[in-house]
Amino acid sequence: MMERFRAQGFADDYIPKSNPSLWNNLHTATLEDFKLSNDEALRYTAEAIDASKKQELKAFECVSNRRSLAAFRTQRGSNVT
Repeated sequence: MMERFRAQGFADDYIPKSNPSLWNNLHTATLEDFKLSNDEALRYTAEAIDASKKQELKAFECVSNRRSLAAFRTQRGSNVT
């Protein structure tokens, strides 16, 4: 990846604060060069994947509960918050 960055004229210690999409695009192109699959296990530990899934489930449950409560209040005509 550094070769791509250097070819664009950037120093090795360059941090793309103003244009993070540049870093993302170069990183993505490098992953494609190595023909790496989209398997998250290539980028994250099993523990990190499990933690992410638990966090997503918790967020989904929270949103689902809010929607269920809002629907219940609408059906009952309740203004209670």
